[in-house]
Amino acid sequence: MKKVTIHQPEFLPYYGFWHKVAQADILVILDNVPYRKNYFQNRNRIIAKNEEGWQWITVPVKGGSEPIQEKEIDSKLWNHARKKMIRTLRQVYGKYEGFKIHGPRLIEILETDTAYLIDFLVELNMALIEYLDKAIFGKELNIVFASDLKARGSKSELILNICKEVEATKYISGQSGKDYLDTFAFKRAGIEVMFDGFTHPIYHQKERKGQPFVPNLSIIDMLFRSIEIFQSNGQKRD
Repeated sequence: MKKVTIHQPEFLPYYGFWHKVAQADILVILDNVPYRKNYFQNRNRIIAKNEEGWQWITVPVKGGSEPIQEKEIDSKLWNHARKKMIRTLRQVYGKYEGFKIHGPRLIEILETDTAYLIDFLVELNMALIEYLDKAIFGKELNIVFASDLKARGSKSELILNICKEVEATKYISGQSGKDYLDTFAFKRAGIEVMFDGFTHPIYHQKERKGQPFVPNLSIIDMLFRSIEIFQSNGQKRD
């Protein structure tokens, strides 16, 4: 059985992304679909010290709705934005042991000079994803980029064609897949569809001081606090 999950290359993805990855043999990075403005491809949320509960950390980008693989980082704005981002991460998480372990390498990636090594958003996001995967699972992901495949189509057709090309026998989808996946087409192709029953675990966020728990933050919120990821269901990639 070859289990596959497909996801866009988001910036410092949240727990749900990793929950799917933990169950898959292959992660297909969906980098050849249009960039979505004001979503999670160039930004994510972390905890805040104020009453609002959370705040955005954002990578400034150029252009419009071109394919994600072509989305460039705005180097003029990024130099200032990343300094502010790094300062914020240190202020919020610097006291935690997990930050002392993982913060230096993540900051090193954020500080990579866009003029020489990282020009595109997908390059930055993948460098972060690859490090986070090692931090969470202790081994490298088996990654395939959709842009390297011949699969074409849109929505359910595209997902099915990708699964066929990588010879998947099982496709692990998020709950939103119920709204658009043609499960009968997958069944005819001999591919089982599993909708991931992800429920966000609750853990202690000291900054909240009695306020409600804030779910669906970037996974770094758990990593920096040294919260053992997947401890509730024991999921670890073999």
